[in-house]
Amino acid sequence: MKKILLVSTVLLGFSFSQGAYACAKKKVVQTQKVQKLRINQGIKSGELTKAEARRLKRNHRAIVRMKKAAKRDDGRIDQNERRRIKKAQAKLSKKIYIKKHNLRSKNS
Repeated sequence: MKKILLVSTVLLGFSFSQGAYACAKKKVVQTQKVQKLRINQGIKSGELTKAEARRLKRNHRAIVRMKKAAKRDDGRIDQNERRRIKKAQAKLSKKIYIKKHNLRSKNS
């Protein structure tokens, strides 16, 4: 009886950890998509100049490369790599906000 309880507890814990990993992975991908949309929207609306948009896109591509490099090592992204990617995404998100809300525009 104790063995069955122990095995079921271990399997339950493993299934929760896999669910958390999948959720974190989706969040990283979703953040990338949203940031790309925000940059493109800023270009269309004229809130971003060409130079600002170019820099933001370059930063976005750097994060994509960072993610690919992390996956290339062992086929998955570990917790430290994910933390570094999320930190870079947060920094880019802040830059997007600042660039979209400064007084420069495409028309000036």
